[in-house]
Amino acid sequence: MTRPSHPAVLAVPVAIAALAVPASAGATGFLYPPYVPPSAIGTIWAGWDAPATVGVGRPTSVAAGDRTIMIAGEAPSGGAYPFRLEGPSGRRIGRVRGDTPPVLGVAGERRLYATDGCTVRTSTDRGTTWSAAGLPGCATSPASTPPATRIAVLDERVAWVATDRGTWRTTDGGATWGPSSSSPALPVPASADVAYRLTPGIRTGVALERTTDGGATWTPLPTPFPDAAGTPSNGSSIELIDGPHPLVVRADGTLLVGNGDRLLQSQDGGNTFAQHLLPRSLDESDGVPPTIDQLVCDGPRCIVGITGRAGVPRRGIPYADGAFDDRDFNRSDGPPRFLAAAVGDGRIVGQDGDPRTDAVGAPVLEGSFVGTGYGVLAREGDVTGSVGSSGVLALPTSTGATTTAVTASTDHGLAWDEKPPPSSETLDFGATLRRIALLPGDFRASVALSSRNRLSWSQDPSAEETDLGRLGAQDLAVSRGVPVVVGARGIARVASPTSGMAPVTSRIVRGRSFEHVEARGRTVVAWSGGRRPYAVRSTDGGTTWARTTLPTGVDAVEVATERVVYALAGRTLHRSVDGGRRFTRRVVTPALGDAGQRFDGDAAPQLAFSSADRGALVTPSGAFVTADGGGGVSPIPTPGAVVPSIAEVARGTVTIQDAITGAVLRSPGLLDRPTPSLALRVVGRPRAGARGARTVTVSGRLSGVGAGEPVALVGHRSRAADRPLLGVARTDASGRFRARVRLSAAQGGVQAWFRGSVTTDRTVRSKVGAVLRVR
Repeated sequence: MTRPSHPAVLAVPVAIAALAVPASAGATGFLYPPYVPPSAIGTIWAGWDAPATVGVGRPTSVAAGDRTIMIAGEAPSGGAYPFRLEGPSGRRIGRVRGDTPPVLGVAGERRLYATDGCTVRTSTDRGTTWSAAGLPGCATSPASTPPATRIAVLDERVAWVATDRGTWRTTDGGATWGPSSSSPALPVPASADVAYRLTPGIRTGVALERTTDGGATWTPLPTPFPDAAGTPSNGSSIELIDGPHPLVVRADGTLLVGNGDRLLQSQDGGNTFAQHLLPRSLDESDGVPPTIDQLVCDGPRCIVGITGRAGVPRRGIPYADGAFDDRDFNRSDGPPRFLAAAVGDGRIVGQDGDPRTDAVGAPVLEGSFVGTGYGVLAREGDVTGSVGSSGVLALPTSTGATTTAVTASTDHGLAWDEKPPPSSETLDFGATLRRIALLPGDFRASVALSSRNRLSWSQDPSAEETDLGRLGAQDLAVSRGVPVVVGARGIARVASPTSGMAPVTSRIVRGRSFEHVEARGRTVVAWSGGRRPYAVRSTDGGTTWARTTLPTGVDAVEVATERVVYALAGRTLHRSVDGGRRFTRRVVTPALGDAGQRFDGDAAPQLAFSSADRGALVTPSGAFVTADGGGGVSPIPTPGAVVPSIAEVARGTVTIQDAITGAVLRSPGLLDRPTPSLALRVVGRPRAGARGARTVTVSGRLSGVGAGEPVALVGHRSRAADRPLLGVARTDASGRFRARVRLSAAQGGVQAWFRGSVTTDRTVRSKVGAVLRVR
C-alpha cells in the first residue's frame, strides 16, 4: 500500500456505495454505523464512475446558477483542467481542455462556459464535450500572454466576457462572440439588451453606466446621495465613492449597488435610486460604520457582505423588500469574497480568501440564505494516497491540518464508505492520521496511528489511547489481530487497548530505526528507508524476527499472502515465495515516453495485490497490472493518461485515485473486456550497422482505435530485463502505424505497447504485442 504522497488536494467526502467486506476478512469491517448511501458519482469518461471522494485539486474558479454548481481546479502541466459539476441530474467530474486555468460560467447544467484566454469553450452536455469559439480581436499576436477573463451569464443564450482588452457578448449560447467595447469592465446583464457596468470615474471613484442596445452604446447613470435613507432622487450624475461596489441585478430587474455603508436600489432601470443605510447596530465601538463589499441575491432575498477595519471579522446581513433584517445582524460569516453566486435553490457558493489576492487556490465555500455559516466544498491541502494498512484503502479528508473524515474500502476499491476519524484526542493540535488498519472480530473495529505517536482503538472508544512516544512511531500494520508499530527506536506490539506497548527486545531490532512495515496473516516485513535498507521479517506475527534482504532502492513492499511478498524498486518488480526471505527479479516496467502515462501530480511508487498473483503497481513509468505474479505486465488505462496515486484491481475492476484532484475513479469489469489486436511486421530488410546494431522499419495495426493514438516500440531482450524505448508511432484513422527503429546487438526484437485509451466515447484496454524477432 502507498503512503500519503504530497499536500495536493482536499478529497471532499460524499455519499457512496455501501462497504462490502470480503468473506476472507471474516467478520471484520471498517465503518460505523453501516448505511445504504446513493450510487456513485458519474464522470465524463465512458465506463468510469467515481465511487468515493471527489475533488478538483487547487480550486481556480466556481460558478453557479439555475440549481447548478461548477468548480474548476488547477492542472500542474496544463492542457486539461479538472472540474466538478452538481446539478438537477446529479454530480459528475471531468476535465476541460485549455491552455490557461478556466474561469467558469453556468446557465444551468446543460449550458456551461469555460474561458481559455481569448477563447471561450461551451458545453451543452454537462461537460462531456466542449466546442471552442474565439473572441474577435482579443489575441494581439500568437505569442501574446493570454488575458485574465471574467464572465457574466444571463441565460442559455446571452452572456458577457471581459478581459483587459475589452468586452464581448454572445446571443447564441456561445457559438459566436461579438465585440462590445474596449472597456475591461464586466457588464452585469439584466436582459438580452440591457446591462450595467462600473467604470473608472472622471475624478475619483467609479461611475455606473447602462446599455440598452447590447453594448453598442453606454450611458452614465445618476447615483444620488439623498439626505434621508429611502428617498428617491433624480440628482445629477455623481460618482460613487472609493471602495468596493458590488453590483447585482435581481431576477425582477431591481438594480442594487453597494456604496460604502449604504445600499443603492433602483426599480426603474437606474433612472432613480433609493438609498438604504446599514443599521447603526453594525457600527464599530467608535461609531465607524462598516463597508458593503459583497451582494448575493436569489429572487427577492439577498445577503449583504460587510467588512470593518482590519481585524474585524466579515459578517452578512439579510436584505429584502428595501429593508435590512438586523434581527440576524450577527450572522457569523459574510458571503465568500470571490465569485459569490446564488445557486438558485437557497444556497450560496463562492471562493473565500485574502482580499489582497485573487481567487486562485482559495477554498470554495457553500452556505444558505437562512443559515449562519459556510462549509467547504473544495480546497487544496489534503493528501493523495492511502493511509490504510493490511488490506485497507483509506483516504483521509482534512480541514487545515486536522483529519476530519476517512473514506475507505476493504475490497480493493469495489465498494466504499465513510467513517469519522479516530478520537479527537488522537488528532488534537493539528495532528494528522498516519495509518489505519482493521482488527478482527467486529465490523467496526480499527486501530489508528497519529503523528502524535498515539494509537487509538475504535472498538473501544472509552479506552485510553496507547502512548507510543518512546518508540517514535512511524508506521503501523496488523498481524493476526495484533498491531505492530515501527519507529525510530525499534518495533513494538500492542495486543490490546489495556496492555500497553510491548517493545521487541530482539538484538537485530533493538536500537534500529524503521520507517515502514507491512503484514498479512502471520508474515510481517519491516524496513528502514534509503538505498540499502535494513530489513527484518517475522513469520509469527511479530513475536520473533530474522534479518532479510530487500532489493536495493526498494520503494514499496506488499505482503500478498503469508508466503508471497512483492517489492518494487524503481521500475523493477521483485517477488518472494518464501515469506520475504529471498527475492527474485520478475519484470521491469518499460518507460514508454510519450506513449505512456504522464506525471501530472506527485504519485508515489505503490503496490497493491488482491491475490497471490494479481495486482497493480504504480512505478516511475506509469501504472501497470499483472495477472501472473509479475511474469508479465500491461498498462492500466487512465483518464487523461495520467499516472494515478493509487491503483487497485479486483474481480476485473480497476480503481484508481487521480494524483491531482484526489478523485477516486473506478471502471467496473475493465479487465474482463477483450483487448484490441496489435500486429507488427518488418518492412523490407534490416540494415546492418556498427557493432551488430540493425536499423529496421516496422509497421503494424491496432484495432478499435482512431487516429493519433501513440504506440511505443521497445527493444526486447528478456522478460526481466529493461526494455528501452526505441520510438513512438501514431495510428492513422484505420489504426495503422509505421516507424523506423534502431536495435542494438543485444536486442533480439521489437515489441509494441499500447497504453489503452479513455475518452468520453469509449475505454479501450491496453495491449502488449508479441515480440517481433529481428535478425
